[in-house]
Amino acid sequence: MHIISRVKSENEKGYYIVDAINEAINVGVKISFYYSELNGKKKEVLRNDVKLYTVSPFDLIWDGDYYYLTGYCDEREFVRTYRVDQIKKQLELLTEKAVKKPKGYNVSKYTAEVSRMFSTDEAVDVTLLCDNCCMNDVVGMKGLLQN
Repeated sequence: MHIISRVKSENEKGYYIVDAINEAINVGVKISFYYSELNGKKKEVLRNDVKLYTVSPFDLIWDGDYYYLTGYCDEREFVRTYRVDQIKKQLELLTEKAVKKPKGYNVSKYTAEVSRMFSTDEAVDVTLLCDNCCMNDVVGMKGLLQN
């Protein structure tokens, strides 16, 4: 597990999910789960046409008050990042062996490129115009935004 910054307590469900992800990483197996996002009306909906995601977990990262899971997504055939609090229902450990981390994969480099890439100490005025599919990211920035 990699901790980037501050720590706060999570709800109990979150602890079970984090524990299951750690177990899957240690045992070297894939996991499956439903993943949610916020729609344009800030209502939580399941992603991926309500189909399970199958992921080979690489790392758990704590950054900006959230846990993130990095891993290889079978459906997208790419290394992806998932916010753990958006994993819905208890995830399942599968018997299938996890995909190995890609050659040259470095969690510190990956998180510098993906997590909190717009972090700054300086206040900046911005106007956002985006599709509904971006609602999670916009709402997730609420700690960075003043309005």
